[in-house]
Amino acid sequence: MVKIEFGTAIAVFLFFFVALVIGRWIFYNYKRKDDVYNNSKYLKQCPYCALIFFNYRKKDQALCPRCKSYIT
Repeated sequence: MVKIEFGTAIAVFLFFFVALVIGRWIFYNYKRKDDVYNNSKYLKQCPYCALIFFNYRKKDQALCPRCKSYIT
């Protein structure tokens, strides 16, 4: 029979748990990386108040949600 101390068992358990969480986090972020770049064409920045927002309209003009100014 293999004897293991309580502190060592907790350390091994925490190591595997943290490795599992980090592995799943990397896997999900690696898959979502393409979605961020596809949506970046909709990003607009207001030249007056410097707010960055998404504009999903197909028009040339956009309306800033913060200062309500028109952006061309």
